[in-house]
Amino acid sequence: MTARPAPDAAQLREQYSDTSRLRTRIETHRRFSERSESFLGWVIDGLDVGSGNLVLDAGCGYGACFDELRRRGARMIGIDRSAAMVRKAPRPGGPGSPLGIGVGDLQELPIADGAMDRVLANYVLFHLLDLSRALREIRRVLKPGGRAVLTTNASDSQAALIALHDLAARAAGYTPRPRRTRRFTELDEPHVAAEFAQCRLDTWDDAFLFPTADDALRYYATGPIDSIADRPADNSHRAAITATMTDLIQREIDRRGVLRVSKSAIRFTVQR
Repeated sequence: MTARPAPDAAQLREQYSDTSRLRTRIETHRRFSERSESFLGWVIDGLDVGSGNLVLDAGCGYGACFDELRRRGARMIGIDRSAAMVRKAPRPGGPGSPLGIGVGDLQELPIADGAMDRVLANYVLFHLLDLSRALREIRRVLKPGGRAVLTTNASDSQAALIALHDLAARAAGYTPRPRRTRRFTELDEPHVAAEFAQCRLDTWDDAFLFPTADDALRYYATGPIDSIADRPADNSHRAAITATMTDLIQREIDRRGVLRVSKSAIRFTVQR
C-alpha cells in the first residue's frame, strides 16, 4: 500500500471539539445536494439490518445515524473518539437511544471478538493514522458472516472546491495542503478486500449546487479553508483567503448560474 499523509491531529481536535461544524456540513448536504434521495438511507441499505441486529456505529459523532438504524430495527452501540461529540449524543435508556455509547478508538475497539452483527464506519476511516489496524479491528468484532459498511469520499470528490481553495490560498501567500481524504478512497478496494471474505464497492454520484457564494462559503469555512501548510495559530489566514475565495466563487456563479461541486461517495460493503 502506498504511503499516506498523516492526519492533522490539531485540526481534527478543532473540527470535532463541538458539533457545530459537523451539523453545518450535514445541513449543507441536506439543502444543496443535487440528488433528492436519502444518502443516509443508501448507506444503511448496505448493512442489510435485520430486526434485533446489534450494530456498532464506529465514529458515531453525535448520533446522526441512530434514528435510521433504530427505524430498521437495530440495537445500537456508539463509539467516537471525540468526547464532545459523545456528550451531545442521545443517552442510553432514552427513546430511540443506543444501548451504550462512549469514547473509543477505532484502531483499538473496546469490544469483544465476534460481538457485533453489523458495523457502520461512516466517513471516519480517513481520519485514522493506521487504516490497516482499524480494518482488522472491524473484522475482529464482527460475528462470522457479519457485515460492515465503510463509507468515504471518492478520490475526485469536491475537486472544484479544492481547486478554488488552492488558487485562493496561493493568492494569499499560503501553500495548500494535500487532500486528507486521499488517505482512503475507492483506490483502496484491493486493500479492503484483503481483510474480508467479501467486498463490494458502490458509488453514489452527487454534487453540491450552491446558488450563492454565502452558501458555499458557509460550508467551506467548516474545514477546507484550513487546509494550508504552516497554518497560523491565530487563524489570520481565513480573512485573506475568504476574500479571494468569495470573488472566485461569485465568478463561477455569474458564469454558470450555480457553483456545482461534485461530491461522489464510496460505499464498501464487506463481510467477515
